[in-house]
Amino acid sequence: MNISTELVDLIVHATNKAIPAIQFTDGPLLSFIVIESADGMRGEKDYPHGTTDDDLVAAASIEGVQRFALMSSGSLQTGEGSVPVLLIHAAERGDPSGFVLGQRFVANQSPLYAEPQGQIEVLQVQENHFRQAPFAVSPDPARNGALLQESLVRFAKRLMGQAFHDDDPRVLSVALSVIDGEPEASGSFGYVHEPTQTLLQLKIAYRENRFVPLDLSRIDPDGGVEDAPEELKDAILAVY
Repeated sequence: MNISTELVDLIVHATNKAIPAIQFTDGPLLSFIVIESADGMRGEKDYPHGTTDDDLVAAASIEGVQRFALMSSGSLQTGEGSVPVLLIHAAERGDPSGFVLGQRFVANQSPLYAEPQGQIEVLQVQENHFRQAPFAVSPDPARNGALLQESLVRFAKRLMGQAFHDDDPRVLSVALSVIDGEPEASGSFGYVHEPTQTLLQLKIAYRENRFVPLDLSRIDPDGGVEDAPEELKDAILAVY
């Protein structure tokens, strides 16, 4: 899936903080991470000695964390040689993948990080570190279920919006069933496909802290359920 608006905002926030910290120096950047909860609250932590994958899993395991952006510095090998770059490792709970992004600086300048060049770009799609975090967002079962359902609402709107090029996707009847002590959940949501005026229902599973589409059905005006057309299923799978 593409990056959510909320994660983009977090990435831009972290990058705007990192640029003044490294600009007009030869680096390196003191690595830091910005985390954000489902209600938009943010926190930061510095990593003066660098980070490992375990640090990212630990950040993803903090109660209530919905997304994170880790900032560091390095270089990018291009056809024109080595380019200094700010590196951003970013991920969001529920998404199938995480991302490595970069903010380039003009090459062959002194100091090394003198002038940013271009916009933030996706360099690599990678495993989402949330997949290795504990299943529970909160030790309170009721709050855990509510937080996961909030995540599903955002995921559903983004998935259907991207699949059907819908700027204002009508997502309804979002439901998620979490059984206390079980490491996964099941759920579903409805979506109105405006071009065909078709009500769709997508069943999902929440496994390894990601939402997985399972079955797409079409609901007729009388409430009957039948398989959705293959082209609609393919549109969803193409952006997942």
